[in-house]
Amino acid sequence: STSLLRVAGNRHSVDLVQYPILERLGVQWNAFLQRGFSDAILPRWHTLADLSARRNFVLDGQTVSCRVLCITADGTLTLETPTGVTHKLHASQVIFGDD
Repeated sequence: STSLLRVAGNRHSVDLVQYPILERLGVQWNAFLQRGFSDAILPRWHTLADLSARRNFVLDGQTVSCRVLCITADGTLTLETPTGVTHKLHASQVIFGDD
């Protein structure tokens, strides 16, 4: 997630961008409904995933900067901490920490 100002460097009218975004979300939603998560969404996620990026997650009550190594069809995320320890969490258990 980001902002248009951050990505484009200037402000854009919501009216200008909302319909193309909603249209693309609709395409992805229909693909999900027709082919399911593991056939429609998961391969795309693996294509676009930046495995070097770190995101903040809450693990055992502490905010930890982790890499997301993998997501499986059942929604399990494999995270790696800076010390190399891996954690497996179901997506429903994910809590993002502060930046």
